[in-house]
Amino acid sequence: VFLATPPWDLTPGETVALKLQVRSVHGIRHLSWQGDTQALSLTAGTDTRSTGGWTIIMPAWDHREGAANRWRLSVVVEDEKGQRVSSNEITLALTEPFITMPDDNPHWQPFQEQ
Repeated sequence: VFLATPPWDLTPGETVALKLQVRSVHGIRHLSWQGDTQALSLTAGTDTRSTGGWTIIMPAWDHREGAANRWRLSVVVEDEKGQRVSSNEITLALTEPFITMPDDNPHWQPFQEQ
């Protein structure tokens, strides 16, 4: 069982399709996700026993001091014979967003043409 880590920088609010690779002779009975599933708004596709269609939504950036802005996720796959195998654990980290300043902020004044 292999759970792929997205190869790009993740941004707040981004929906990410999870890529899960499973080799099972006996078929899949159940997928059990572990880690920060609630914070990541884990959502199943049309078939909860399928490896496809699973998505997460990256949470908002937490500006508080000491906030990690990182979440962990893994999955346990159970086959039709009751055998269970755990995937690797992935870490999903947000890229810090740029901070925008409103146009009326006195600290942000465009250069005047002379």
